[in-house]
This record gives sequence, C-alpha cells and structure tokens, in this order.
Amino acid sequence: HAAAVLGQTTRARQEVIDQFREKFCRHMLVRDAAGKLAGIISNRDLAKTGAQTAEQLMTPNPIAIAPETTVNQAITAMIQHHISALPVVREGRILGVVTTTDLLMTLQSTLQVLSSVAKELNVRSAGEVCSEEEPAEVAC
Repeated sequence: HAAAVLGQTTRARQEVIDQFREKFCRHMLVRDAAGKLAGIISNRDLAKTGAQTAEQLMTPNPIAIAPETTVNQAITAMIQHHISALPVVREGRILGVVTTTDLLMTLQSTLQVLSSVAKELNVRSAGEVCSEEEPAEVAC
C-alpha cells in the first residue's frame, strides 16, 4: 500500500509524532535528501528516550523488497527478521510498504475465495469432491 513517508531525517521528534497521528499509521518510511530510503520508524520507536530527530528514532537501512517480490518471499523475510513492515523500493526509491496487516488481508481474501470455490465444487470433507448425483448415504 502507499507508504507514509517522512521527507527528512532531521525532522524533530514532535513533528514525527504529529505525522504518525495525522496519518493514522504504525510505520513511517524516512527518505534522505536524495529521495532514497534512509530508514523506517515504527510507532514503538516513538518510545525511545533521548531521541530528538527522525534519524535518532529510525532504524537505518531497513530490509526492503522489490515490487516483484512474491507474497511468500515477503512473509518469509518478515518471519526471519522479526519485522512487521517491508518497504518496497526500486533503485532506492520508495514505492510503498507491505505490512503484516496487508498480508493478513491477503490471507483473508484468499480464504474467502477458497471457501467460495469449495462451495461451488460441493466439497464435503477433507478435500474430497462429491457429485450431486451421489446418494447422501455415500460417505464422500
């Protein structure tokens, strides 16, 4: 989805907090002066004591993915690195972000489609398909 992006690493802590509130987000990407991904700030990072700028709050050089990355690869990266957001970049330029919420919504949509297909196929148990002509007493 579209990423909440903070334009400068030098933004003051309160400006960062205000941006989080304004955009209702849990992650914010930070770009450098050249417009490339510099870091990521999560809402949990806002609790860091002593941090006064976006640069001090952010995780620099975050793990990122390309637009061609599959859902499976994104999930694997999140699990392996214990993270909940992956910036999507091409040549350092921010294109978006994939979050655990995005992946859960994808899973939910997939399950709904599978449920619909199963109903159309008249699946009765453990993946077996019964035709409508079979008598009800036949265990499928």
